[in-house]
Amino acid sequence: MTEMLLETLPAGFRKLEAMVHSLARLLMQRNLFPDSHPSVKNALDGFMESLGSLIDNRTSVVLRVRDGSIRLLNFEVDITDTNDNAVHFLRRALDGLSIGEIEFFSGIGPDEALAFVEIAAASIRRDTSIDLPAIWRRIEKIRIRHSIDGNDDTAPKERLPVEPGRKEGERLGVESPEGVSAVSRMISGVLSRLAKISSDESGRAGRMIIETVEREGGSSTTLLLLKSLKEYDDYTFDHSINVAVISAAIARRIGYSEEETGRIGSAAIMHDIGKLYVPREIIHKEGKLSPTEWQKVKRHPVDGERILREEGLDVLARRVAYEHHMRFDMKGYPMPKPGENCLEASNIVRIADTYDALTTKRPYRKQISPFEALKLMERGRGTEFHPVYFDLFLGVMGNVPIGSVLVLETGERVVVVEIGANGRLPRARIISDSYGNEIKDGPVIDLGETDPETGASKYRVDSISDSPVRNVDIGKYITVSGD
Repeated sequence: MTEMLLETLPAGFRKLEAMVHSLARLLMQRNLFPDSHPSVKNALDGFMESLGSLIDNRTSVVLRVRDGSIRLLNFEVDITDTNDNAVHFLRRALDGLSIGEIEFFSGIGPDEALAFVEIAAASIRRDTSIDLPAIWRRIEKIRIRHSIDGNDDTAPKERLPVEPGRKEGERLGVESPEGVSAVSRMISGVLSRLAKISSDESGRAGRMIIETVEREGGSSTTLLLLKSLKEYDDYTFDHSINVAVISAAIARRIGYSEEETGRIGSAAIMHDIGKLYVPREIIHKEGKLSPTEWQKVKRHPVDGERILREEGLDVLARRVAYEHHMRFDMKGYPMPKPGENCLEASNIVRIADTYDALTTKRPYRKQISPFEALKLMERGRGTEFHPVYFDLFLGVMGNVPIGSVLVLETGERVVVVEIGANGRLPRARIISDSYGNEIKDGPVIDLGETDPETGASKYRVDSISDSPVRNVDIGKYITVSGD
């Protein structure tokens, strides 16, 4: 490949290709020479440098091995169509170990890299004399998962026996392939920290999302993309889960079946995956974005659709990623594709996306209260937002949505933690007394409670505050199950 052509390729691809070739060279040299040989040392230095450049400031990178290629997100390096013997040697090692994924964690040391290539080289030589338990102890920041297309019954068990104390099927790495459970725990953590709709609605939607992720399986593209999103930016990951929950609740209220609701929720999880291509410094910038920075942000629907298309996700997820910033009147961005109108699912996700963005604290702006957000969004009913879906969304949120700050006649301020069912007043947590003093872990009260003797309401609401507590995560006041 000429130098001029290399310069036109995306930086991510160039880094991936450099890492693959440096790993192949290291494996080849380690197969020929001992650790102390200068050729091994030079190859090791090259690999550590290229791997460090690829990881950059991420927690880890996950490389997928499939159909004769090594992939990182939508970047792909072909390891079959090459004249590099070292790359062919690497492919044989990956096939011999039935490797489907390799995850390298930040902070990996040279000794761990050597341990990995020692085992890989031994698999090709069919060398059963190596001291596997000793090599396992050298590996802490590399995780291997077997190919989902491989057959464990034909994997090289006799030449690379399982390390004592490990389960069958987890030959390398720091833990077994339990990525699905890890992501499910991350999703559960988001749901428990901040519920933005009623407990019943969010509970059903949250369970549906977790079940969908678990049903996809530990090696699914959805799982890998979610993990990449979590590692890239916590806010975008949390936002994606919140949007999925709200979208699923709206879809259920519209009348979609459980299966259709699940598909819409799954698509909503992926709606912002294109943010992986927005530089972190832009995502976390405090203050107004420059025109150039804003153009980079506006590309994320296009990048998202491309990632999902190249990773083989279904049309619904791809369309939602592309269309979630299009308005109901077909304005917004990007421009619609010829002959296409927004999907119903995209209209649903746009409502959920807007609401969560408005009511969540960000470095570059203050959040607004849920009540203010609904008033602001109502101005866009029929132009920005599908009018029927927006009305049903209001039904999901209730007249006084969770997170709204109310002022009681006594002067106390409370935050709504659970909307009332069937027209009942909501439950709320007291956050300040009548003198304005903040109350930590205040009691939760039922605003609809009446005096058993007189039948009069025990609490009277004076107003809904348009100036709620600012620059705090209102979620810390939200009640949890059983509160």
